Parts: sequence; structure tokens; C-alpha cells
Amino acid sequence: MLIKSGQLTLHLDEQTGCILQITLPGKTMTSAQSGLLPLFSMRLIDPQNQYRFLSATDATKICFRKSAEAPGSGFDISYQNFPEFDGLRIVAHILPKPERDTIEWRLSVQNNTDHRIEHVDYPQFSVKNDLGSGDYQSQIFVPFTEGCIVDDINRPRLKEHPLQYPSSGGEPIYPGAMTMQYMAYYDGVHGLYFAAHDTASMPKAIECFPVNDGIRLAIKSFVSILDHTSGQLKFPLVMRAYAGGWLEAAGLYREFVERDSFPLPKKTWEQTDRPKWQDDSPVVVIFPPRSIRGTGYMGPNEFFPYNQSLKYIDDLADMLGTNLLTLLTYWEGSAPWCPPFIWPPYGGEELFADYVSGMHDRGHYVGVYGSGLHWTDKSLLCPEFDKTQYRLDHDLTRSMCASLQGEYQSKIVQTIRSGYDMCPTCDDTINLAMDQMTQMVDADIDFIQYFDQNIGGRGYACYDPSHRHPAAYGQWSVDAMKSIYKKMHAMINEKGARTAIGCESSSADCFIEDLTFNDLRYNWVVATGKPVPAFSYIFHEYNINFMGNQCAFTKTVPAENNPDSYVFRLAYSLVAGDLLTITIKSGGEIHWEWGMSWLEPGPRQLPIIKAIKNYNAMRKGPGYPYLHQGRMVKPDDVQGGQPYHMIREDGTTLTFPGLLSSKWISPDGHEAQVIANYQEHMITAQINRRCDAVTGPHPDEPIVWTQSDAQTMIEIPPLSCVLAMTKPT
Repeated sequence: MLIKSGQLTLHLDEQTGCILQITLPGKTMTSAQSGLLPLFSMRLIDPQNQYRFLSATDATKICFRKSAEAPGSGFDISYQNFPEFDGLRIVAHILPKPERDTIEWRLSVQNNTDHRIEHVDYPQFSVKNDLGSGDYQSQIFVPFTEGCIVDDINRPRLKEHPLQYPSSGGEPIYPGAMTMQYMAYYDGVHGLYFAAHDTASMPKAIECFPVNDGIRLAIKSFVSILDHTSGQLKFPLVMRAYAGGWLEAAGLYREFVERDSFPLPKKTWEQTDRPKWQDDSPVVVIFPPRSIRGTGYMGPNEFFPYNQSLKYIDDLADMLGTNLLTLLTYWEGSAPWCPPFIWPPYGGEELFADYVSGMHDRGHYVGVYGSGLHWTDKSLLCPEFDKTQYRLDHDLTRSMCASLQGEYQSKIVQTIRSGYDMCPTCDDTINLAMDQMTQMVDADIDFIQYFDQNIGGRGYACYDPSHRHPAAYGQWSVDAMKSIYKKMHAMINEKGARTAIGCESSSADCFIEDLTFNDLRYNWVVATGKPVPAFSYIFHEYNINFMGNQCAFTKTVPAENNPDSYVFRLAYSLVAGDLLTITIKSGGEIHWEWGMSWLEPGPRQLPIIKAIKNYNAMRKGPGYPYLHQGRMVKPDDVQGGQPYHMIREDGTTLTFPGLLSSKWISPDGHEAQVIANYQEHMITAQINRRCDAVTGPHPDEPIVWTQSDAQTMIEIPPLSCVLAMTKPT
């Protein structure tokens, strides 16, 4: 059976409905054995709270009929008579949309069984395993943190990860470590876009892993259909043919979110209640007031009392030529990373208040890390902190995320604390979080990354039937987290404060209205593939992130083999539109990343300082309407410099161009391309179009540039950047 929609042709098995082939003119996108996969599979929970599984091929009655919604082209496939699940009827709806070059997949379920349906994996297919990194070799885009290009399916993380209790935090779950709802398989000429166009943002596993002779692109939707009820996917899963690569696929997802009532906030330049400091483009400086990293010592260090750090902040601000936002780790008065009781601060409120006042007097800002919606019984770093009896005395166990069998466990940072994950629907969870957040807002803190460890802003799996949610993971989790964010913002607004809240990793797209500043950590991507700023391409006008603490970067990319990696990472963040970040250790020395021992030597300081001074001057100055407020568009081709080879711990490499660039349209419609030189010598950039003007980050340092009819040549100083004004296309 053939279903055609524009350039996209779908070949279905006429007996089972399995996807045999997906073809575009000139290329078959699916692997030879794609048809071995059932059209769908499901994970169910039986009355004894055990997982059960079924697939489309288990049905003994399969009927095809023309679709009532798309007569003449669409099909409904009905699956009935499942031997172990009598009373279950599933209808797959396949709807071509030729005007959009798409095929939409929907699903309806009549569940007259005693089982709950937790998730459905639909539609199932596999693309060819022909990945590579050269021209016209295939690649896959997955929405891991801000975006990841996969050119080797055998890299870490690229395996199937069934959601299990307790959650690990880093599973490929949306909203979570997967921040958007789409994937793409492409070779630069032929592309297949696969997405959930879901404005309510139902949780999904969004996965890419090897199977048979190909690679699965899987979207598993957590429908949470209870026993003896009917349900459906209230959104289409969309396949679309396109030409291009990751950026063109991002354009298709942006088209969806801007067209289909996705809950977008106002654009940043229209947000009247936006904290002023976010528009100041401070450089984020991360350090702890206690501990000496790598030694096990957890007492006060040279940054404590907090005002002791001001001499280092003064020096950094002077060297970098900018204001700063200090983001404190290990600052909590309880113990490091031991939620929910993080307030009052280590050393007491008076010392902390003096520090906040001193920072504000200098024109700087203060942020703190939290550790999310979790409960700590005991700290393993500071054994004197023990809240086990408090939990028991206050009957708080009832608010923890429970397994199907009613057990309580957690995997989140259990090397540092022992405890549990708290369910976001429970009053105890909400009240404790609101109490802590209120006290921090009252302390005039500018940024609270309260939801560190709720990666992407997600809530974790819970099956407790006594809570205010179904006993299966599903939409309730997203709605509960949004409700908490709304309560926090209502409190902040009621107090007239201008405090931003954020999470670990980029916020998932459904939370960007409330999580307005986030610890991006695109560095997580490098173990799996190549990072690309897809999230910024789609959402930069609405939400801005910062480079993040880069934790664990040097475990994947060893410092000794990559002496220039820090400057490269700064340049990457600049052209992605993110605020720059440094971590410091003893003596105020800039260090490779937060997770690295302070006993290890740091990177060369002067190149980093020079790069930040230039890059942030561009972001605060001539680049502000673009890098801070602009809409990213497809860049013009830029050539120049030698490629940069980032060497991973396992000896494999990631290759990046010698110059990094991105293109933007400002709110008033002007167009400019930012080009960053992260090397310590001048590079002549060639941009393949005429430019109207070229400027550097500093008005007193003119840039040398020339142009011909079809191109512009620009001399970019070492560790600096330029803004090339281009004519509208």
C-alpha cells in the first residue's frame, strides 16, 4: 500500500500496517529491514502493578479503511483481538497533508481492560545506518540539551533507554534532557523530519538507537490511559520531507511552535517584567564559599566569609571590562546539594546579606544553585546533616515519588546524599519549595537556579495512587511542574522582586516562559556527537541561557590534549547567543570546569581573559540587538582559519571550522552575521556576500575589511570577533 504526500511516499505492509519504506525522490530513507518493526508497541501496567508489553503484530484482527478525515488518501488501521488483552482496540490514523509535504500519524485507544497504558511507541520505523561526517554522508539530529548531531550510532547514550523507576535524570525524556520534540535524518540533500507537534507537551522518550540493520528514530508518548477508559494522542506525530541539514529541520520545528499555539512567552525585548540584570549581559562566575575541590575538605575556603571573594570579583571585573553575576555553589546552610532545606545560607543570613549588598553596590549580581525537588535524609559530604527523623516525624514519606510496588528510591546524586525524589503534585513538595524560594527572594538574590537536578525542568516518575495524578507517568508531570513555576513567579511579582529562576541544562521548550535563564551545559553533547545551537535558533527571541558550569567536560575532552578548548567553548557560546561563563578556583584562577579538581593546573589565563573581554564587549555593544534580542537565521558561508580538532578521551575527534559564526535579525529588521576568532593569531575571514559595514567589539579598534562584487574579506584580530552587517535577503 502506498500513501503519498508531496515528496514523501510511504509504503505499508497491506497485512500488518508495518512501515516497509519511506522514500523521497532519489533516496529510500528507511533500512531494508524497517518492515520487521511493528507499527506500534505499548507498555502497560497490569492489576498487579507489573509491566506488560504488546505490539501491533499481536492483534489477530487488523482492518484497513479509508480515513473519514482525509477521504481518498488517508487510512485508518484498526487493531483488535489481542490474545492477552481482550477488550483493547487501537486505531492508527494516517493522514497525508500534501499542502505541507507531511504525513500525520494519530492514534485512538479503547481500553476495556484491567490494564493501564503508560506509553505508546508509534510509528515505528528504522532509517539507514549510513552515518558519517563527510559531505553528503547522513547524520541524525536529536534534541539533547540544545541539539546534538550524531554521525556514529555507536557513541555513548545511543541505545534504548526504557523509562524506569527511579528516574536517572539523564534519560532521553522530553521535557528533560531532550528539550524539544523532534528529530531529523538527512544527508544535506534529502531529509526526513520526525516530530511530535504537541502544544501540551506530553512527556515522551525521544530516542535514537541501532536496531536490525538500521537506526530507530523513536518517539514514545506517555499517554497514561487508565483501565476501562478511552484515550488518544491529541496531537499529530509528523513526518516531513525536506532538503538541508539540522538547521533546516530546526526551521520546521520553529514553524510549528510559532504557528500552532505553542505556549510561547513574549519576545525578550517585549517582556516588561524581565529582570534588568538579564539585559545587562553579565559574565557568570561560578565558585563555592566552602570546600577545596579534589581534596575532600568541606570547610570554609578563601572565598568565605562571602565578602572575602569581592577582591577576586573586583579583579575579574576590571580585567574583563564587564559586570558579573556570581553563581554560588556549596553555599547552602544545610549541606551541599541537600534539598529541600537549602536556606539559610552557609555562615548565616547576615554575612550573606552583606555580600549581596556589596555586589549590588558594585553593579554586579548574585545567583545561587538549588538542587531541585528532592529530599535529603543524609549528606554524604557533611555527615552531621541528617533529616531522616524529621521526615518520619512529619510523615513526609507520603510525598516522595514511589515505584509501582510502593517502594521509595532515588538515583539522583546519591553519591553526595541519600534521599528521595519528591512528587511535584504533593502539597508538602510545593510548600517546602515555596518556603525556601520565598526566603531567597526576600534576600534580594537575582538568580535562583532552584531546579538544578530537575534537568530541563522536568518532574520525575511517580506511581503512587494516593497522589493527585494517575498511577502512570504522563501529562500530569508537566502540568504539575508548570503549576509550581507559576506559583513561584506569582510570589516574585507580588513582592515586586526581579528574580529569575532556572534549571540544569537548557529548559525544555514548554517551560521557557518561567525558566528564563538556565545552565545550558551543551558540553554534555560532546561524548555523543557534535553540539549545534538548535534551541537558540528556535527560541532565542523568547529565552536566553548561559554557557553553564561545563561540569564533566574534561572527562570527555581531556585538558592536556585540548589546551585551547576553553576559548573555543567561549566562542561557541558567543555565536549561539548565550551568556559567557567561567568557573574559578583558589586564587581566583579561571579553571577548566566546575567538576575538575583544584589540584589540577588550570588553563592559560590570558587568552581566556582576552577572549571574554572581546566577546562580551560585542554582546553588550554592537552585537546587542542581535546576540541578545535577535532571531537566528541561516548564516552565510564563512571561510578562514584552520579547522579545530577536539580530541576526546577515547581518541576520536570532533572537527569544527576555524571560525565560528551565526546570523541574526534584530527586532527592527536589521541583519548581521557574527564571526568569532578563537585562535591566537589574526585570521582573514571570507564571507560570500557583500556587507554594508563591519565592526569589532570596541569602537576605538577599527576592523580592516574589503569587498568585491560577491564577497567580503575581513581581518579578525586574535581572540576577537566582528559583526558584519548584511543586506536583507
